[in-house]
Amino acid sequence: MRNVPLRLALTLSILALGLSAGCGDKKKSGKASCKKLAEQISACGRNIGLQGDEDEKAEDCEKKLKKGDKNVEAAVKCSKHNQCTQFQECMKKIHDKLDAERDVKRLQRSFDEAKAKLKAGKHHSAEYFCKNTEKLTPEMTKWCGNLGKVLTETMTASLVKARDSMKVTYKETSACDTMLGYAIKVGKKAGDAAGKLCQELKAAKDFLYLKKQVDKQMKAARPYFTWSCYLAKIKEKTEVGTPFALKIRKQMIQLCFYQLGKKIFAEKVPKMRYYCSVKKLYLGYKELKPTDPEIVKLMEKAAEKCEPKPKK
Repeated sequence: MRNVPLRLALTLSILALGLSAGCGDKKKSGKASCKKLAEQISACGRNIGLQGDEDEKAEDCEKKLKKGDKNVEAAVKCSKHNQCTQFQECMKKIHDKLDAERDVKRLQRSFDEAKAKLKAGKHHSAEYFCKNTEKLTPEMTKWCGNLGKVLTETMTASLVKARDSMKVTYKETSACDTMLGYAIKVGKKAGDAAGKLCQELKAAKDFLYLKKQVDKQMKAARPYFTWSCYLAKIKEKTEVGTPFALKIRKQMIQLCFYQLGKKIFAEKVPKMRYYCSVKKLYLGYKELKPTDPEIVKLMEKAAEKCEPKPKK
Protein backbone atom coordinates (compact mmCIF):
# COMPACT_ATOMS: atom_id res chain seq x y z
CA MET A 1 0.00 0.00 0.00
CA ARG A 2 2.92 2.33 0.77
CA ASN A 3 4.20 1.92 -2.87
CA VAL A 4 0.99 3.12 -4.54
CA PRO A 5 1.69 6.88 -4.30
CA LEU A 6 5.18 6.32 -5.68
CA ARG A 7 3.88 4.39 -8.72
CA LEU A 8 1.26 7.05 -9.34
CA ALA A 9 3.88 9.76 -9.22
CA LEU A 10 6.07 7.91 -11.74
CA THR A 11 3.11 7.47 -14.12
CA LEU A 12 2.24 11.15 -13.94
CA SER A 13 5.86 12.11 -14.61
CA ILE A 14 5.98 9.94 -17.76
CA LEU A 15 2.74 11.48 -19.07
CA ALA A 16 4.05 14.95 -18.41
CA LEU A 17 7.21 14.23 -20.39
CA GLY A 18 5.08 12.94 -23.33
CA LEU A 19 2.90 16.05 -23.37
CA SER A 20 5.87 18.41 -23.18
CA ALA A 21 7.07 17.10 -26.55
CA GLY A 22 4.41 19.29 -28.29
CA CYS A 23 3.29 18.15 -31.78
CA GLY A 24 4.63 14.58 -32.21
CA ASP A 25 6.68 12.27 -30.01
CA LYS A 26 10.10 12.78 -31.54
CA LYS A 27 12.38 15.77 -31.43
CA LYS A 28 12.20 17.80 -34.64
CA SER A 29 15.14 18.76 -36.81
CA GLY A 30 16.68 22.10 -36.01
CA LYS A 31 17.09 24.31 -39.07
CA ALA A 32 14.60 24.86 -41.91
CA SER A 33 14.99 22.05 -44.44
CA CYS A 34 13.00 19.55 -46.47
CA LYS A 35 13.31 17.07 -43.61
CA LYS A 36 12.02 19.63 -41.12
CA LEU A 37 9.19 20.56 -43.52
CA ALA A 38 8.13 16.90 -43.82
CA GLU A 39 8.12 16.62 -40.03
CA GLN A 40 6.04 19.76 -39.64
CA ILE A 41 3.54 18.63 -42.24
CA SER A 42 3.16 15.30 -40.42
CA ALA A 43 2.69 17.05 -37.07
CA CYS A 44 0.68 20.11 -38.12
CA GLY A 45 -0.84 19.43 -41.55
CA ARG A 46 -0.88 21.99 -44.38
CA ASN A 47 0.82 19.93 -47.10
CA ILE A 48 2.18 21.60 -50.22
CA GLY A 49 1.57 18.70 -52.60
CA LEU A 50 4.43 16.53 -51.37
CA GLN A 51 3.78 12.80 -51.81
CA GLY A 52 4.30 9.70 -49.65
CA ASP A 53 5.27 9.18 -46.01
CA GLU A 54 7.50 11.54 -44.07
CA ASP A 55 10.79 10.36 -45.65
CA GLU A 56 9.25 10.32 -49.13
CA LYS A 57 7.89 13.84 -48.60
CA ALA A 58 11.40 15.01 -47.75
CA GLU A 59 12.78 13.38 -50.94
CA ASP A 60 9.96 14.85 -53.05
CA CYS A 61 10.71 18.24 -51.54
CA GLU A 62 14.40 17.99 -52.49
CA LYS A 63 13.51 17.05 -56.09
CA LYS A 64 11.14 20.00 -56.42
CA LEU A 65 13.69 22.39 -54.95
CA LYS A 66 16.19 21.30 -57.60
CA LYS A 67 13.56 22.01 -60.27
CA GLY A 68 13.13 25.53 -58.90
CA ASP A 69 9.66 25.12 -57.35
CA LYS A 70 9.14 28.51 -55.66
CA ASN A 71 6.19 27.34 -53.59
CA VAL A 72 8.13 24.44 -52.07
CA GLU A 73 11.04 26.83 -51.48
CA ALA A 74 8.70 29.13 -49.54
CA ALA A 75 7.26 26.15 -47.61
CA VAL A 76 10.77 25.09 -46.54
CA LYS A 77 11.25 28.57 -45.08
CA CYS A 78 8.01 28.09 -43.12
CA SER A 79 9.48 24.99 -41.50
CA LYS A 80 11.69 27.25 -39.33
CA HIS A 81 8.61 27.70 -37.11
CA ASN A 82 8.46 25.02 -34.42
CA GLN A 83 4.95 25.85 -33.25
CA CYS A 84 2.07 24.53 -35.38
CA THR A 85 0.15 27.80 -35.21
CA GLN A 86 3.01 29.81 -36.66
CA PHE A 87 3.81 27.10 -39.23
CA GLN A 88 0.18 26.90 -40.38
CA GLU A 89 -0.11 30.70 -40.65
CA CYS A 90 3.03 30.77 -42.82
CA MET A 91 1.79 27.92 -44.99
CA LYS A 92 -1.62 29.56 -45.35
CA LYS A 93 -0.02 32.44 -47.25
CA ILE A 94 1.44 29.96 -49.74
CA HIS A 95 -1.90 28.17 -50.13
CA ASP A 96 -3.69 31.49 -50.62
CA LYS A 97 -1.19 32.35 -53.34
CA LEU A 98 -1.75 28.96 -55.00
CA ASP A 99 -5.52 29.40 -54.81
CA ALA A 100 -5.21 32.83 -56.43
CA GLU A 101 -3.04 31.38 -59.22
CA ARG A 102 -5.57 28.58 -59.80
CA ASP A 103 -8.38 31.14 -59.92
CA VAL A 104 -6.48 33.11 -62.57
CA LYS A 105 -5.93 29.96 -64.66
CA ARG A 106 -9.58 28.91 -64.33
CA LEU A 107 -10.70 32.39 -65.33
CA GLN A 108 -8.44 32.35 -68.38
CA ARG A 109 -9.70 28.89 -69.37
CA SER A 110 -13.31 30.09 -69.11
CA PHE A 111 -12.47 33.15 -71.19
CA ASP A 112 -10.71 31.08 -73.86
CA GLU A 113 -13.66 28.67 -73.96
CA ALA A 114 -16.16 31.53 -74.30
CA LYS A 115 -14.17 33.00 -77.21
CA ALA A 116 -13.78 29.61 -78.91
CA LYS A 117 -17.46 28.78 -78.63
CA LEU A 118 -18.44 32.22 -79.86
CA LYS A 119 -16.20 31.72 -82.88
CA ALA A 120 -18.01 28.43 -83.50
CA GLY A 121 -21.33 30.26 -83.45
CA LYS A 122 -22.34 29.26 -79.89
CA HIS A 123 -23.16 32.53 -78.16
CA HIS A 124 -24.55 31.24 -74.84
CA SER A 125 -21.13 30.66 -73.23
CA ALA A 126 -20.01 34.19 -74.08
CA GLU A 127 -23.20 35.68 -72.66
CA TYR A 128 -22.92 33.62 -69.47
CA PHE A 129 -19.23 34.45 -69.03
CA CYS A 130 -19.78 38.20 -69.25
CA LYS A 131 -22.89 38.24 -67.07
CA ASN A 132 -21.77 35.92 -64.27
CA THR A 133 -17.99 36.18 -63.99
CA GLU A 134 -16.26 38.33 -61.36
CA LYS A 135 -12.76 39.80 -61.21
CA LEU A 136 -12.40 40.20 -64.96
CA THR A 137 -9.08 41.37 -66.34
CA PRO A 138 -9.01 44.63 -68.36
CA GLU A 139 -8.83 42.54 -71.55
CA MET A 140 -11.91 40.54 -70.53
CA THR A 141 -13.81 43.66 -69.48
CA LYS A 142 -13.10 45.26 -72.84
CA TRP A 143 -14.14 42.09 -74.70
CA CYS A 144 -17.39 41.85 -72.76
CA GLY A 145 -18.02 45.55 -73.37
CA ASN A 146 -17.84 44.85 -77.11
CA LEU A 147 -19.82 41.61 -76.83
CA GLY A 148 -22.88 43.04 -78.56
CA LYS A 149 -20.81 44.02 -81.58
CA VAL A 150 -18.81 40.78 -81.50
CA LEU A 151 -21.95 38.66 -81.22
CA THR A 152 -23.60 40.56 -84.04
CA GLU A 153 -20.61 40.16 -86.37
CA THR A 154 -19.94 36.51 -85.48
CA MET A 155 -23.56 35.38 -85.63
CA THR A 156 -24.16 37.36 -88.82
CA ALA A 157 -21.32 35.54 -90.59
CA SER A 158 -22.70 32.16 -89.50
CA LEU A 159 -26.29 33.02 -90.43
CA VAL A 160 -25.36 34.44 -93.84
CA LYS A 161 -23.57 31.16 -94.54
CA ALA A 162 -26.70 29.21 -93.56
CA ARG A 163 -28.86 31.48 -95.72
CA ASP A 164 -26.66 31.20 -98.80
CA SER A 165 -26.42 27.42 -98.51
CA MET A 166 -30.20 27.22 -97.96
CA LYS A 167 -29.68 25.21 -94.78
CA VAL A 168 -32.17 27.12 -92.66
CA THR A 169 -34.27 25.66 -89.85
CA TYR A 170 -35.99 27.02 -86.77
CA LYS A 171 -32.58 26.94 -85.06
CA GLU A 172 -31.18 29.56 -87.46
CA THR A 173 -34.24 31.83 -87.42
CA SER A 174 -34.32 31.69 -83.61
CA ALA A 175 -30.60 32.50 -83.40
CA CYS A 176 -31.18 35.45 -85.74
CA ASP A 177 -33.89 36.82 -83.43
CA THR A 178 -31.36 36.67 -80.57
CA MET A 179 -28.71 38.36 -82.70
CA LEU A 180 -31.19 41.08 -83.68
CA GLY A 181 -31.53 42.06 -80.02
CA TYR A 182 -27.77 42.67 -79.79
CA ALA A 183 -27.60 44.40 -83.16
CA ILE A 184 -30.27 46.93 -82.18
CA LYS A 185 -28.15 47.89 -79.14
CA VAL A 186 -25.09 48.34 -81.36
CA GLY A 187 -26.86 50.92 -83.50
CA LYS A 188 -29.53 51.63 -86.11
CA LYS A 189 -27.42 50.52 -89.08
CA ALA A 190 -26.56 47.19 -87.48
CA GLY A 191 -30.14 46.73 -86.31
CA ASP A 192 -31.59 47.38 -89.77
CA ALA A 193 -29.13 44.98 -91.42
CA ALA A 194 -29.88 42.28 -88.86
CA GLY A 195 -33.62 42.77 -89.32
CA LYS A 196 -33.34 42.23 -93.07
CA LEU A 197 -31.16 39.16 -92.60
CA CYS A 198 -33.72 37.63 -90.22
CA GLN A 199 -36.49 38.19 -92.77
CA GLU A 200 -34.35 36.60 -95.47
CA LEU A 201 -33.73 33.55 -93.28
CA LYS A 202 -37.45 33.17 -92.63
CA ALA A 203 -38.12 33.47 -96.36
CA ALA A 204 -35.55 30.73 -97.02
CA LYS A 205 -37.16 28.50 -94.39
CA ASP A 206 -40.61 29.16 -95.89
CA PHE A 207 -39.29 28.27 -99.34
CA LEU A 208 -37.92 24.93 -98.10
CA TYR A 209 -41.26 24.13 -96.49
CA LEU A 210 -43.13 25.20 -99.63
CA LYS A 211 -40.93 23.01 -101.81
CA LYS A 212 -41.86 19.95 -99.74
CA GLN A 213 -45.54 20.81 -100.09
CA VAL A 214 -45.29 21.29 -103.85
CA ASP A 215 -43.29 18.07 -104.28
CA LYS A 216 -45.98 16.21 -102.34
CA GLN A 217 -48.80 17.69 -104.43
CA MET A 218 -46.99 16.99 -107.69
CA LYS A 219 -47.06 13.27 -106.79
CA ALA A 220 -50.67 13.28 -105.58
CA ALA A 221 -53.48 11.73 -107.65
CA ARG A 222 -55.66 14.77 -107.03
CA PRO A 223 -53.31 17.72 -106.39
CA TYR A 224 -54.56 20.98 -105.01
CA PHE A 225 -53.17 24.51 -104.97
CA THR A 226 -51.87 24.96 -101.42
CA TRP A 227 -52.62 28.03 -99.34
CA SER A 228 -48.89 28.81 -99.10
CA CYS A 229 -48.79 29.13 -102.89
CA TYR A 230 -51.22 32.03 -103.06
CA LEU A 231 -49.43 34.93 -104.70
CA ALA A 232 -50.34 37.28 -101.85
CA LYS A 233 -48.71 34.87 -99.36
CA ILE A 234 -45.57 34.58 -101.45
CA LYS A 235 -45.28 38.37 -101.55
CA GLU A 236 -45.85 38.57 -97.81
CA LYS A 237 -43.08 36.07 -97.07
CA THR A 238 -40.60 37.96 -99.26
CA GLU A 239 -41.75 41.51 -98.56
CA VAL A 240 -38.32 42.60 -97.29
CA GLY A 241 -37.50 43.04 -101.00
CA THR A 242 -33.75 42.42 -100.83
CA PRO A 243 -32.03 40.76 -103.82
CA PHE A 244 -32.02 37.47 -101.88
CA ALA A 245 -35.72 37.77 -100.99
CA LEU A 246 -36.64 38.60 -104.58
CA LYS A 247 -34.70 35.54 -105.77
CA ILE A 248 -36.64 33.40 -103.28
CA ARG A 249 -39.91 34.98 -104.49
CA LYS A 250 -39.05 34.02 -108.06
CA GLN A 251 -38.30 30.45 -106.99
CA MET A 252 -41.57 30.22 -105.04
CA ILE A 253 -43.53 31.46 -108.05
CA GLN A 254 -41.76 28.97 -110.27
CA LEU A 255 -42.70 26.10 -107.95
CA CYS A 256 -46.27 27.21 -107.32
CA PHE A 257 -47.39 28.58 -110.67
CA TYR A 258 -45.15 27.02 -113.30
CA GLN A 259 -44.97 23.52 -111.83
CA LEU A 260 -47.85 22.74 -109.49
CA GLY A 261 -50.17 25.46 -110.82
CA LYS A 262 -49.64 24.54 -114.44
CA LYS A 263 -50.44 20.90 -113.71
CA ILE A 264 -53.64 21.77 -111.83
CA PHE A 265 -54.64 24.31 -114.47
CA ALA A 266 -54.19 21.77 -117.27
CA GLU A 267 -56.29 19.18 -115.41
CA LYS A 268 -59.12 21.39 -114.16
CA VAL A 269 -59.75 24.11 -116.73
CA PRO A 270 -60.92 21.80 -119.53
CA LYS A 271 -63.36 20.14 -117.09
CA MET A 272 -64.94 23.34 -115.71
CA ARG A 273 -68.63 23.53 -116.50
CA TYR A 274 -70.55 25.77 -114.11
CA TYR A 275 -68.09 27.71 -111.97
CA CYS A 276 -64.42 28.75 -111.72
CA SER A 277 -62.64 26.08 -109.66
CA VAL A 278 -59.20 27.65 -110.20
CA LYS A 279 -59.94 31.20 -109.07
CA LYS A 280 -56.74 31.76 -107.03
CA LEU A 281 -54.60 30.33 -109.79
CA TYR A 282 -56.36 32.35 -112.43
CA LEU A 283 -55.98 35.63 -110.51
CA GLY A 284 -52.33 34.82 -109.83
CA TYR A 285 -51.63 34.20 -113.50
CA LYS A 286 -53.48 37.35 -114.44
CA GLU A 287 -51.13 39.36 -112.23
CA LEU A 288 -48.00 37.49 -113.32
CA LYS A 289 -48.83 37.74 -117.03
CA PRO A 290 -47.21 34.44 -118.07
CA THR A 291 -45.93 33.95 -121.63
CA ASP A 292 -46.04 30.15 -121.55
CA PRO A 293 -48.24 29.28 -124.59
CA GLU A 294 -50.02 26.45 -122.79
CA ILE A 295 -50.90 28.63 -119.80
CA VAL A 296 -51.97 31.52 -122.05
CA LYS A 297 -54.34 29.21 -123.93
CA LEU A 298 -55.76 27.81 -120.67
CA MET A 299 -56.19 31.36 -119.31
CA GLU A 300 -58.35 32.24 -122.31
CA LYS A 301 -60.54 29.21 -121.72
CA ALA A 302 -60.69 29.74 -117.93
CA ALA A 303 -61.86 33.34 -118.45
CA GLU A 304 -65.24 32.01 -119.60
CA LYS A 305 -65.98 30.83 -116.05
CA CYS A 306 -63.58 32.91 -113.97
CA GLU A 307 -64.51 36.26 -115.59
CA PRO A 308 -67.81 35.79 -117.31
CA LYS A 309 -68.93 38.72 -119.45
CA PRO A 310 -72.20 40.29 -118.33
CA LYS A 311 -75.15 39.35 -120.45
CA LYS A 312 -76.56 42.13 -122.61
